[in-house]
Amino acid sequence: MPDGEQVQGLRDLIEQVRQRRAELLEQGDPNSEFAHVASALDDIIAEERDAIDDLQDEAANSGDDRRKEVTDDVAAERRMALDLLPDDLAGRISSLQHYDFVSSEAREQFEQLVEELREEVANTYFQGMSEAMTSADPEQLAHMRDAFNALNQMLEQRERGEELDPTFDEFMEQFGDLFPGANSLDELLEQLAERMAAAEAMWNSLSPEQRAELSALAESLLEDMDLRWQVERLSQNLQRAFPGAGWQEGYQFTGQNPMGMAQATDMAASWASSSAWKSSFSRRRRPPRSPRSTSTRSGAISGGRCTLARPAGQAHPHP
Repeated sequence: MPDGEQVQGLRDLIEQVRQRRAELLEQGDPNSEFAHVASALDDIIAEERDAIDDLQDEAANSGDDRRKEVTDDVAAERRMALDLLPDDLAGRISSLQHYDFVSSEAREQFEQLVEELREEVANTYFQGMSEAMTSADPEQLAHMRDAFNALNQMLEQRERGEELDPTFDEFMEQFGDLFPGANSLDELLEQLAERMAAAEAMWNSLSPEQRAELSALAESLLEDMDLRWQVERLSQNLQRAFPGAGWQEGYQFTGQNPMGMAQATDMAASWASSSAWKSSFSRRRRPPRSPRSTSTRSGAISGGRCTLARPAGQAHPHP
C-alpha cells in the first residue's frame, strides 16, 4: 500500500476514535451520579419518617398511655436526628451510619446503598478489588494494608536504587490473590498506575464541589485510615514512577444520565490508551523542529493527590 494511502487510513482511524469518544462522553455524566445517590437517600429518609409516623399512630391507638408516652419520646428523638442531618451527601451518609432506624426496610435500603457506594469507590481505583477493600473482616483489611505497604516499599526501594525486599516472587507468593495475572513487578505497577491515573482523570472531570463531595464520601465509606494512607502513599509513588501516565487528564462529559465513577474511570482508561496511540502517530509524522522554533514556555499543574485520602486541586479538563 502506498505511504499516502496508509497515512490516510490511519487518519481515518483516528477520526473514528475521536467520534467514538464524543459519543461516549454524551452517554452520561459522573456529576449526575451524586444527584442520583442523593435522591435515593431522600427516598430512604422519607421511608423512615413514614415508619416513625406509623409507630406513633399505633401507640396512640393502643390505649396504653405508657406506651404512647415512650413512643412519643422515641419519635421526637428520631425526627430530631433526621432534621439535624448535614446538608452534604457525605455527612448525611456518615450520620445515618450511626442512626438507629425505626424502619427495617429503610435500614436495609440504606445498608445496600452504602455497600454499592463502597464497591463503586473501590472499583474506581482498583478494578476487581472492591470485595477486599470494603471487607469488614479485620484479617482481610490487614492483608490489604500489608500488600499496599509491600508495594510501596518496593517502589521506594527501586527509586533509591536499592535491592527489593520483598522480591516480586515473594510478594506474589503472599499477595498474589489480590493481583492475579501479574507476571512481573513492572507489569503490575503499570497496571496500577494506568487505573489510578484514569481515576484521576475522572476526578479532574468533576466540578470542584463534586470533587470535595467525593473526597468526603470516600473517607466516610472506607473507614480504615491506615488503608487510606497506604493508598495515598501508593498514588504518590506511582506518580513519580510513571509521570506520563496521564495524571492531569480530564474530560468534559456532556450526557444527562448518571454515570458511575467506576464506569467513567473505565472510559478514561480506554481514552488514555487511544490518546497515547494518537500522540505516538503524530510524533512519527511530525517533522523535527529547529532549535529556534522550540517553545521555552513552561507551566505546572498541581498533582500528587488521591481522593481516598484528601481533596484535590483543580485541573483543566480536555474536551
